[in-house]
Amino acid sequence: TTLKNSIRDGVQYIQELDSALTDISITTGLTGSSLTNVTEQVQSMAVEMGSGATAVMNVVKTYANAKDSMDSVLAKSKTAIALSNISGLDTTSTTKALNTVSNAFKLMAEDGSNATEVTERIGDVLTSVSKNMQYDFGSGIQELVSGIQESGNVAEQAGISLERYSAMIGAIVEATGRSGL
Repeated sequence: TTLKNSIRDGVQYIQELDSALTDISITTGLTGSSLTNVTEQVQSMAVEMGSGATAVMNVVKTYANAKDSMDSVLAKSKTAIALSNISGLDTTSTTKALNTVSNAFKLMAEDGSNATEVTERIGDVLTSVSKNMQYDFGSGIQELVSGIQESGNVAEQAGISLERYSAMIGAIVEATGRSGL
């Protein structure tokens, strides 16, 4: 039974990997050895970050759909996996959070050249504010992202920094117990 489950899990992983690589190939134009290299990097990142290869591949696939360079995709993926690991949120939620915040505050360069710095900054801000709230850590991050999603672009246009606005939302959520929306 254990062997049967292992084989079934292996086949499922290969199917998921094949599907994700097909999506990545379509959106990035990568083929052959480049896709093999991506697979190796995903598996290496999964081991390094203590995450499943399927979870890492899902993050990579999401960023690849944004048509970033593969270096940018992998850099942003690493931050999303790290934030997922420390927050307890799934990788899809953390990827969405990073994208939401980046878009609201217009942080990403057109060519994605600052992807590592931007995603690390966002991860640091969300983590720092949430850990200083007297609120569940993962829920705190979700509330911060919800607030930024609703009105972050307005704050950005008013000249309020990501750091200041996140702290304001955190204080409101903590004081009122209400959602960041």
